[in-house]
Amino acid sequence: MSIYKLSKEEQKTLDINLCKFFDIEYVPKEYEDIYFEYLSKPIEPWNKGKKGLQVPWNKGIKGTSGNQKKSEEMKKRISKTLMGHAVSEETRRKMSLKKIGKNPPNKGKKYTIVVCPHCKKQGAQPLMKRYHFDNCYKFGR
Repeated sequence: MSIYKLSKEEQKTLDINLCKFFDIEYVPKEYEDIYFEYLSKPIEPWNKGKKGLQVPWNKGIKGTSGNQKKSEEMKKRISKTLMGHAVSEETRRKMSLKKIGKNPPNKGKKYTIVVCPHCKKQGAQPLMKRYHFDNCYKFGR
């Protein structure tokens, strides 16, 4: 039996091959302490331990955006979440103060005036399209 020393390159090659053989990640000797310290830390779950329905910010649940119809199950879930939720007077005052001096988003916009053929009411086009013409209460759905 012969004993011989390996060069640094030979030792590194041997380490890499052994790691490949045992299907483990190769970590150079000088980084072992840092690597194993990193591995020993507990991994925090993505929802940080919160209970209940948690949806990642970039996934969403089908039917939750404003323009999609919500299922009855989704409506019940939203209702249960918001039940008993009341905005305090202090919060209302803060929201009110924040809006002071700001113009409403539709200020200064010019809308064409249109007349509903069913009830003869006239008004700005966006609201008239929503509540009149084919949706008019006198037209009958």
